[in-house]
Amino acid sequence: MALEHFTQVMDARVSRGGLKSIAHANDIVRDLISNGAVERYVLERLRTVAVHADFEDLGWSRRGLQLARGSGWSLHLSAFDGSSGGIYTHAQFGCMGLARGRIHLTSYALPTTFRHDELDKSLRLANGECTTMERGDVFALDAERHAYQFSAEKVVCILLLSSPTAELRQRFDPITKCADMSSAARSQDTELISMAKTLGRLKGSSASETLHLLTSHPRHFVRWAAIQNLARVDAQAARERLREMLDDPSAPIRAAATKTLAGMGQWPAR
Repeated sequence: MALEHFTQVMDARVSRGGLKSIAHANDIVRDLISNGAVERYVLERLRTVAVHADFEDLGWSRRGLQLARGSGWSLHLSAFDGSSGGIYTHAQFGCMGLARGRIHLTSYALPTTFRHDELDKSLRLANGECTTMERGDVFALDAERHAYQFSAEKVVCILLLSSPTAELRQRFDPITKCADMSSAARSQDTELISMAKTLGRLKGSSASETLHLLTSHPRHFVRWAAIQNLARVDAQAARERLREMLDDPSAPIRAAATKTLAGMGQWPAR
């Protein structure tokens, strides 16, 4: 299967079955591993770079070389080594096909009370199911019901990913199996949090208005990053916004606002 045909087939499947169909693309990912289409594409791209010294857009990202993309999905050639260092939820539906190397993968069922949009440190995973992937093996990544831990040995793989379907990527401690931290699943949210921190550290006079706007962002962890850094720039505005956050739709934000105001001796009459 050529990459052009892969794109057509994948777009048709997503159109019919939604992003979940990406986790059921084992057959066409396996075809790509065996038919040499990816190797031919990579060689063609490298020849282009070799001939055109000023060529800039090779298509590399943190996920590797982008091979194709469609409506809500992207396909990458990735190379990595080492271990995940923890157990992580996957904020995207995916399908991984191993072209070289070996992966030791442990899959953990998420608790029935798990929420993808909020970190609950009281949650604990049961024992996981271990599998070893060799060359030619294909594995589906479930964005809804599982978390994963891996150890990779000189891996080259084809990685089919959906766009993010969850707000957070959450980590469980590999020893205790308890949830211990989370990070934004979308790169845009990560950038907003970074920008909020930068504005807070610069402490410019114009930063207060921008940070105040961010405290109304749809995602609760962006709102909280904004209020934390608003406090560095305009303490009074931050106190007023914290009082408003006592009625925030997110339970973790309400709890954090309550705790912060109490610590500041600013508990308001309700």
